[in-house]
Amino acid sequence: MTKRSELDQLAKILGGILIWRCARHGNAARAGVQDGDIVLDVNGVRTKTIEEFRRARRLRAQGATLLLFRQGRELTVEVPFETATSLQGGKSACSANPQDRAESSWALTRMWLNRSSSN
Repeated sequence: MTKRSELDQLAKILGGILIWRCARHGNAARAGVQDGDIVLDVNGVRTKTIEEFRRARRLRAQGATLLLFRQGRELTVEVPFETATSLQGGKSACSANPQDRAESSWALTRMWLNRSSSN
């Protein structure tokens, strides 16, 4: 497995967001998102920052299409959003790297799995 510092550097070079922890039972993991993946775009929009991720995530109400970079290859994953009823447990499934979390108090998964009231 690649070291965390190497993945952070790769994410910076690629202009993506590193997924450094993904819960096994969340929608993102069930859709195929893994620890160490780098999110390159969401719903066809390049996402270098958490804010860009948020805007792109809002383009679709039913889920998100993620372009990921994993082990030297790009792959596309469809992540459905949870319904409000199923989110009562409040668990997030994935987290972005600490630098990106510092930009935003939202964990990456809360942005793509939790439906905000603005949608």
